[in-house]
Amino acid sequence: FACGPEAGERDDEDGPGFVTDISASCEGDASSTGTLVGRVDRMQAVGDSILGWNKEEGASIPDVTGEGLAVPMVNHATGGATRGGPEGSGALDEPDGESHVLGNGGGNDFSQECATQQLDRLISEDLQSGLMVDLVDDISRNGAQAVLVGYYLPIDRNTGCELFDPLLRRYRQLGETREDVMYVCTLDVITPETQDRYADEVHPSVAGSAAVGEAVAAHLRPCRRW
Repeated sequence: FACGPEAGERDDEDGPGFVTDISASCEGDASSTGTLVGRVDRMQAVGDSILGWNKEEGASIPDVTGEGLAVPMVNHATGGATRGGPEGSGALDEPDGESHVLGNGGGNDFSQECATQQLDRLISEDLQSGLMVDLVDDISRNGAQAVLVGYYLPIDRNTGCELFDPLLRRYRQLGETREDVMYVCTLDVITPETQDRYADEVHPSVAGSAAVGEAVAAHLRPCRRW
């Protein structure tokens, strides 16, 4: 990672779930990657309930990231959102001169269909197409850099879809291969051993949102160009 730190009400039925061989560690091919481009001065967030949880209290992951960077943050993340479908969050919402956009996605798509074709629909193996790629392209066209926030493990890592592992790897590969993308791993920020950081089996508590938001801000803060 070229430029990082030193080393409400539930409105979706199930939320993202995992069956994965990624350990709860942001090392190796699970690590954060990418280099910040441009000055961080205005941000937006789009995605599902992981980014939207605790939004009503002003304590969501994006809220904490914005506060940590002392920049305006607008959070459009919504519980139950998918990258496809009428309730999806597959495009940048109301672009307003943001320099950087936090995004995530895929969890609720997998809850509808846990299949390789769904993974490829989100991000193709060659990273050239898919709904997540469309999101990144949309962010880039609006003059911003995408910051993809990876999923952490649920309390019970043996529930859900086994395809979260390759999804996170493809997230990371986008950050490795595209200058307009950063990827931030959160696997070691919220783990089954940090029970107080979960609001339920999957979603972050206020403490969990704070931990992830601070981690994202820490990755961005040392790289800012003033």
